[in-house]
Amino acid sequence: MTINFAIIANFLVQTMTGLFGTVAPSCVYRDFYGFSVPEVHFAASNRKGETMSLSIRQALAEDIHHLTGIDAVARIDERRREQLAQAIRARECWIACEANDAATPLGYGCLDRSFFGEYFIPLVVVSDASRRTGVGRQLMTHLERVASAQKVFTSTNTSNLPMRQLLAQLGYQHSGTIENLDPGDPELVFVKFMR
Repeated sequence: MTINFAIIANFLVQTMTGLFGTVAPSCVYRDFYGFSVPEVHFAASNRKGETMSLSIRQALAEDIHHLTGIDAVARIDERRREQLAQAIRARECWIACEANDAATPLGYGCLDRSFFGEYFIPLVVVSDASRRTGVGRQLMTHLERVASAQKVFTSTNTSNLPMRQLLAQLGYQHSGTIENLDPGDPELVFVKFMR
């Protein structure tokens, strides 16, 4: 399957302009590891309340080391590293980074169709230093736009209160519960109906 990055990038810029109002994202092509990759740029606030310029781009195989560096689970779990590597190979992984340092990730998110053929966000990981700065929100919003579907699903453990709060803020609603994946910590499934 061939992906036309120019069409995707232009679509993202057009649809995200309305989402971000006067802080419209822009799209540029940048060379990473010998590949020309589109980036979508937008603004967010850091923990000090200062505005920082962020970009989101598709992950490349060469990014795996950086992504496992910010993902505590991937550092110790071979299955998580393989899941991440598979998402990168399938072009289902996106990286958020500061616009002036697009090689160093602040977070990443994955989007696939593994949930009964529906769009599903299986992973959103934000570095410890970048939590509560809007990076997770921007990744979620970006993945929703990439899906361009009528509905998008995701899930999280009951114990993951920050993610549950983010999902509520983004308009996701509880869609079900899966028991017995993690002992004593049910997986909650959420859906967002796109307008």
